[in-house]
Amino acid sequence: MSARQSLRRGLLVLAGICALPVWAESDVAGSRDPDGMTRFDGSWIVQYAAPRPTDHALILGALKKIDGAMQADRQERMHGVLTRVTYRVPEDYSLKSVIEHWQGELLGADRDLLFQCQGRACGSSNYWANRVFGIAELYGPDGEQYYEVTREAGEQEHRIHVLYVIRRGNRRIYAHVEDFRIPAEVGQRISPDPRTIVSLLKRERRLLLRDVRFAEGNDTPIVSEASLKLWASALSGEPVLSVAVVAHAYSAPSAEGNMSLSRRRANRLLDLLKKHVTAPQRLSAHGVGSLAPLGRSHNPGDRIELVLP
Repeated sequence: MSARQSLRRGLLVLAGICALPVWAESDVAGSRDPDGMTRFDGSWIVQYAAPRPTDHALILGALKKIDGAMQADRQERMHGVLTRVTYRVPEDYSLKSVIEHWQGELLGADRDLLFQCQGRACGSSNYWANRVFGIAELYGPDGEQYYEVTREAGEQEHRIHVLYVIRRGNRRIYAHVEDFRIPAEVGQRISPDPRTIVSLLKRERRLLLRDVRFAEGNDTPIVSEASLKLWASALSGEPVLSVAVVAHAYSAPSAEGNMSLSRRRANRLLDLLKKHVTAPQRLSAHGVGSLAPLGRSHNPGDRIELVLP
C-alpha cells in the first residue's frame, strides 16, 4: 500500500470516528436503570444514587412563594427506599419526545397519576434543581421543565415514581427519575391532585376509577366518600366539560345480563357523584356490558371509568 493510500485510509477512519454520535457516552460506574423501566434512546446516566432507606419529602404541588419563601403548596414526608437516576439526553431530540417517552414508562393501566405540572406552572427551576433534587445540572429556563409523580399500587408496597425533565439554556436535556418504595398503608393515604385528575382525563380521554368496586353481580358501588369528593372537586373545576360515567361488566352469565348490570352500576355511581358535583347535568351514565374488552396485558374484569365523549 502506498503512502498516499495509507494516509487516505487513516483520514477515513478518523472521519468515521468524528462522525460517531456525540452521545456515545458511558453510564457512571455502578449505575443501572430503575426496575421495570427503559431509558430514552441514546441517553446515558450521569448521576446515580443506589437504593437506600430514607426519610423523603414527596412534592405533590407546584412551587409557590408563600410568606416570601419558596415552597410546595402540597407535600408529604414519608419513610421508604429511594433510588435516584439522572440521565442526559442527546440534544438532537425534542423536549416533547423525551417527556412522552417517560410518561409511557411511568404511567400505565396499573398506575395512577398523582401530580403533574409543566413549564412556568411548576414554579422556579432553580428551586427544583438546587433545593428539591440537589443537582445543579437540572437548572434551566422555567418554561422548559416538566414534573410528574405516579403511583404503582401493590399489596405490600407502593412504588412512587418521580420524573423531572429540563432543557437547559445550552439545549442539553436531562431527565431525573426517582423510584420511591413505601409501605402500602402509607401509599394509600396519598390522594391525587384534583387538577391533575382533569389533566389526565383530557390527555387520555378516559380515567379508570380504581377506588370503585362491586360485589359480584351487585350494582351498588363500594367507594369511599373521600374518593367521591375528590372526583367531584376535579369535575367541578371544569364547568363546561361534559363527562360520561361508563361501566363495563363481564361477570353476568349472558351478554344481555352484562349490559343490564353495567347500566345499573353506571347510574348508581352517577347518583352518588351528583350529590357532590356542581352542574350535574354535564354528567351522563352509560353501560357497555362486555362490548369493550381490554387487551390481554390488562385485567379484563368489571370496571368503571370517566370518559370524554
